[in-house]
Amino acid sequence: MFEDAAGVSYHVETAALSDALTDTILGILAVVRVFRGGLGLIAELCDGHSEREAIERAVMNEELWCIRRDETTVGVIVLRRGVLLGIHLNETYRRNGVARAAITSLRSSGVVITDARALPGDRATKSLFESIGWKARLLTMSPAE
Repeated sequence: MFEDAAGVSYHVETAALSDALTDTILGILAVVRVFRGGLGLIAELCDGHSEREAIERAVMNEELWCIRRDETTVGVIVLRRGVLLGIHLNETYRRNGVARAAITSLRSSGVVITDARALPGDRATKSLFESIGWKARLLTMSPAE
């Protein structure tokens, strides 16, 4: 349990599979797809499976976490083998400390996060990680998509 800058309470929990969650994640993936590096990230997340199968596997493997305000999912985190592969918040909940507090809450509860990914040019995500005190240590380059 944690609070944002305005004192509103949230909690982070492993995701439970539902049609609504699947639809939400598919919508997020549609947005990610258009960003530079997005297709590569989706390929990594899916690991050879369809997007729907990848969501089911992430839930089954407890790699998908929901950020909730009351019973409403306001964001999701994908965490695989200690690597935070993605974090997404509904626009209304951005820039008020919810993402930072969610990551801090996970780490405080014993969840190990050794690395985190940000897409090229995603200054907001880089700033989020820097606000926690993390430093960039690797830049991966590849031929253009």
